[in-house]
Amino acid sequence: MAPKGPSIKELSELPIIIVDNQEALDKLTSLIQRIPSIPIDTEANVLDSYPPQLCLLQLATSNAIYIIDPLTNIRLEAFITELVRHELIIHCAELDLELLHQTFRALPEKIFDTYLAARLLGHAELSLAALLEKYFNVQLKKKFQKADWRIRPLSRGMIQYAANDVRYLGLLAEEFRSKLQELKRIEWLNEWCEVTKRNVINGFNSTEDAWRIKGSSGLAPLSLAILRDLWHWRERTARKLNTPPFQILRNKQLIQLAIEATNATAYDRFIPPHLPQTLADELKNVVAYTKGSDPATWPYPPERGRLTPEQRAALERLINRRNQRAKLLGIDPTIIASKNTLIKLVVNWEKYAPTLMSWQRALLQ
Repeated sequence: MAPKGPSIKELSELPIIIVDNQEALDKLTSLIQRIPSIPIDTEANVLDSYPPQLCLLQLATSNAIYIIDPLTNIRLEAFITELVRHELIIHCAELDLELLHQTFRALPEKIFDTYLAARLLGHAELSLAALLEKYFNVQLKKKFQKADWRIRPLSRGMIQYAANDVRYLGLLAEEFRSKLQELKRIEWLNEWCEVTKRNVINGFNSTEDAWRIKGSSGLAPLSLAILRDLWHWRERTARKLNTPPFQILRNKQLIQLAIEATNATAYDRFIPPHLPQTLADELKNVVAYTKGSDPATWPYPPERGRLTPEQRAALERLINRRNQRAKLLGIDPTIIASKNTLIKLVVNWEKYAPTLMSWQRALLQ
């Protein structure tokens, strides 16, 4: 029988250790060698850095919580090499994995994402705070969710906030692991976590349809072409300037520009005034190039606008099957497949079915 882990009371009293020198980090590197599964979290500067800048890395053991400060002069390579050999417990792992990958070109051998686990267990409230309150009656303060984590020295409140993000995470993972094993869904989670890691390597925005943002489905082909090219221009510019994409153009502004540039030659008044003239000129050059391009290269609206009567009937059957399976499992139907995915499947099952996880395909067949 596995040894019983710390109680809620014991976890609430764990000391917090700031790791901001090489000697302390080297000791921690040796310590974690004996720990198979490690809860971690990160804090980053996402407001004016693109890609985001890693500002803190927190991890918990049964005896203490460690807050590592990467903004000091400590050398983290050996520590990260050791850390990623272990299963890492993370809540909503995408950003944390992206930070590890872009900063150190490293990813863990295995992850346990408590956010994905909660979805597979049918929870509606998925934030870490909501889950800890539900399972352990622990309440987390949200005061520092949007803090500037570059600030030094860190305030006592910021340190406590960062520590609490990992303090109870291991216990929550134990609870979820047991429930998923009982429901025979643990392999579903393992596959989903592997897909998450693979998406980090490939880039979450690397798919050909990443530019098809909310509100774009009804646009005409030329408007879609302008939106596509402006979206990619925004991504390139954001990386070049180390600025989040939304600070250059928000998604709604991209769509409005695509519509106005399609319908009129004078659309300058829809270019946000905060854009420097050089960027405004680049934007207009992108639009001019797209409007002069071969219409055969313009994208078309999603497949749902061009379904045959037979395909529409097949779509309804597939939606009903998905919804029935989801109801039996007590999960959100979109976990199995979104409506857009179902549309693609009825148009070309052989092409799109391999993009699903194996358990998703099985539930739809």
